[in-house]
Amino acid sequence: MAVLKVWESHGYECRIVESGEFQDGYQSKNGYVGVREGHITWAKGYFGIPKTDPDVTFVAFGQEDNEMFPDPDVKYIGFDTNHWNRGDYDPATKQGHVWTIEEVTQETEKLAAQLFKLQEEFLARLEPEIKEQVLKLGKGEDDE
Repeated sequence: MAVLKVWESHGYECRIVESGEFQDGYQSKNGYVGVREGHITWAKGYFGIPKTDPDVTFVAFGQEDNEMFPDPDVKYIGFDTNHWNRGDYDPATKQGHVWTIEEVTQETEKLAAQLFKLQEEFLARLEPEIKEQVLKLGKGEDDE
């Protein structure tokens, strides 16, 4: 596995990670968006993430000893591109679509935009004092 690209979109860290090798040496490219505490999805597990396009297939907190997802203060939400039942490349048959970095970047940008919109809708429903506290959490700021 290797990190192929890291950038920021809609205020979130985005990354493309190449998967481990499949039987023929193929490695899929997968997109992830990192959110911080205070995001509406922070306390939600995999099944609590609202429907997005692309479909979310991965939700996990970072770990300091994990070079793919190194920040323990970030929750990584992402998708992979090795679902053979939807037309992605199948190493067994050597058929299907092989995603490019550009395509995964576009899909990751879409996911970041959707997560941003979810957060904006969430914040719009909060009282001003609560909204300010949530925004501080997202920036890693303390009240002290």
